[in-house]
Amino acid sequence: MTKIIRLTLVTFLIVMVQFSFGQNELLSTWQVSCPMEKVNGASGKFCGLCPMNQKDINSMTISDFEMTVDKEEIKFNMGNIKSSAKYILDNDLNAIRFKYNGIDYTFKVLLSSNNDFIVLKNTDGLIVTLVKKH
Repeated sequence: MTKIIRLTLVTFLIVMVQFSFGQNELLSTWQVSCPMEKVNGASGKFCGLCPMNQKDINSMTISDFEMTVDKEEIKFNMGNIKSSAKYILDNDLNAIRFKYNGIDYTFKVLLSSNNDFIVLKNTDGLIVTLVKKH
């Protein structure tokens, strides 16, 4: 009986450490980039969170930006535009949800052994990379 109690306690502690680890990993200031996924020879797609600047009818640039995640909200610094949004962490899916510019975003948080790098993947499979600023 004591083995079952110990095993249950250890399992509970491991689960709690994972939940707290996932919540705290995002708390920082990040340099955010949106890699483009090539669709065909002439077009590509990227996450709508990143600012797009149309240069002319045939070209555009996708700008990086700075994002700070604190305990209650995300602060976006996109050059001249600064704004914030409240977020919700979904521990079951290891995801973050928020509304920005009237659009609902849900991203799975993909962690690696490098704590200075996180990948966010949205429901369409598009990714946003986060590199921790020091």
